[in-house]
Amino acid sequence: MGSEKSIGRVFASTGGYTLLLLMLVQLAAMLDRVILSVLLQPIKLDFHLTDTQLGFVSGLGFSLALSLAVLPMGYLADRVNRKRALVVIVSAWSLLTVMSGLARGFPLLCLARIGLGFAEGGQSPFVLSLIGDFFPSRYRATALSFMYMGVPLGMLVGLLVGGMAAAAYGWHVAMMVAGAPGLALALVIGLTLREPRRGQQDDQPQTSAQPLDFRQSLAFIVRTPALVHMFIGGACASSVVCVMGVWLPALLMRDFSASIGKVGPALAFSGGAMGVLGSLICGPIADRLGQGSPARMAFLTGSFVLLFFPAAQLCVTAGDFNSALLFNGLFNLLVPGYLACLHSTVLGVAHARVRGFAVAFLAIMLNLMGYGFGPQFAGMASDWFAARHAALPLRDAMMVLLVAALWGSAHFYYAARLLRSDGRLTSAPPAPAT
Repeated sequence: MGSEKSIGRVFASTGGYTLLLLMLVQLAAMLDRVILSVLLQPIKLDFHLTDTQLGFVSGLGFSLALSLAVLPMGYLADRVNRKRALVVIVSAWSLLTVMSGLARGFPLLCLARIGLGFAEGGQSPFVLSLIGDFFPSRYRATALSFMYMGVPLGMLVGLLVGGMAAAAYGWHVAMMVAGAPGLALALVIGLTLREPRRGQQDDQPQTSAQPLDFRQSLAFIVRTPALVHMFIGGACASSVVCVMGVWLPALLMRDFSASIGKVGPALAFSGGAMGVLGSLICGPIADRLGQGSPARMAFLTGSFVLLFFPAAQLCVTAGDFNSALLFNGLFNLLVPGYLACLHSTVLGVAHARVRGFAVAFLAIMLNLMGYGFGPQFAGMASDWFAARHAALPLRDAMMVLLVAALWGSAHFYYAARLLRSDGRLTSAPPAPAT
C-alpha cells in the first residue's frame, strides 16, 4: 500500500504526461544505442572487423564524443530553456542514427556514431534537471524508475525490431528504422512539454536560483566527497551494465550458434520486459526504504549493484541458451533499481543551482568509463584471449570486466557512510557569482 500511495502522489504532483514524455526520451536514446549491439555480428562480417574495432564503434568512440559534449551541456542545462534544448538534441541523434544505416564502411559508421554521441551529451543533464524540478525528493526514485522504464523498453524495441528487421532486410535498414521515432518525439516535446521553475521541489529553501559559474560548480563537486564516490561507483557499475548490453547478443550468437533473428527477440523479452518489471517494482520499493534520504539511497544503490553481480556472472557462464536468458532477465530486473537510486542520490545531494552540472559530471563517468571503456576493454580482452587460443574468448573477457561491480558497490556504501556522518541533505553551495 505504501508504494501504491507513492506512485499515486508522484503522478498527482505533476501529471503522468510529463513523466511519459521524459520516459520516451529515454526510450529513443536507448533504442538508438541498443540497435547497434544486436547488429554487431553482421556488421563484423560485413566490414571484416575485429572485436577491438567493434568495441570502439559500439562504445568508446560514442562515449568519448558524449563525454566531450556533456559537461558544456550540463552547464547550459542550468541556464537555458530545457524543453527547447531537448527538441534539438533528440532530433539530432535520431537523424544521426538514420545516417548510421546509410554508412557503407567502417569510417563512415564511426563518424555517424561519434556525432550521435555529441548529440546525446545533452540528454542526461536536461532530462534529469527537469526531473529534479518536477518531483520532490521523497518520490524521486519512483519518478526516476518510471522514467528509466524507457531504457528496458528501448532495449525491448531495439532488440526485437532490430533483430527482425536485420534478419529480413539487413542491418542497414534496421538502423534507419530505429532513428525514425525520435523525430516524431522531438515534435511532440516542442508542442506539449512545459518548463518548470528551477528549485521548486527542493527540500531546503532556495535563496537564489542563479546558477554557479564553472569554477564554483567544479568546486562544489570536489568538496562533496560523497558525490565523488557516487560517480566512481557509477562508472564501475555502469561498465558492467554496458558490457552486458553491448556484448551479450554477440556472445549468444557465437557460443550457441544462434541466429540474429532468434537472439534479438529472445533478449528483447528476457532483458527488456524484465527491465520494465524492475522499473515498476524497484523505484517504489527504493522510495519506501530510502524515505528521501540521500544516505539511504546511496546504500540502496550499492545493494542493487551487489545483487545484480552474481546474476551477470551466471548469465555469461550459462551452459545453454535458455539459462543465459533466465539470468539475463534477473540481471535486468535489478538494473532499474540501481539507476533510480544512483540518480536520486545525486539529485538529492546537488543543489538546484549546480544540479545540471552535477548530472553532467555523472554522465561523463557513466558513459566514458562505463559505456566507453567497458565495451572497449571487453573487445580488446576478447581479441587477447583469442590470440592465445582460448576456447571462449568473449566469455572470458566479459567475466573479467564484470568484477567491476564489486568495486562499484564498495564506493556506494562508502558514500552512504559519508552522507550519514554529514547529517545534511545537501551540501551548501557557495554564493552565486556576481
